[in-house]
Amino acid sequence: KIQTLVQYPLDHFYLNNYVKNPAHTKPIEYTLVAVSNHVGNLLNGHYTTFARHLSSQHWYHYNDRQIHIAWDDEIVTSNAYVLVYVRRDLVFD
Repeated sequence: KIQTLVQYPLDHFYLNNYVKNPAHTKPIEYTLVAVSNHVGNLLNGHYTTFARHLSSQHWYHYNDRQIHIAWDDEIVTSNAYVLVYVRRDLVFD
């Protein structure tokens, strides 16, 4: 398993440079809403999740039966496995 830390934005992730649609003039902005984490190696390990409550914008860490509030500086880790982004204008506007 690769343990390299990859930096990824929690907010203001713009993808306009990758979408070629002249009719689309608004910024294409995404917000991170969940991260699936894997701790362990290729043979075994454990999964946890960070998820953002869309109304309050608070982060929560889900680890089996334990749930606790998480802070922004806890979200970006080398254990991140799957990132889930949502387009801002579809959820917040």
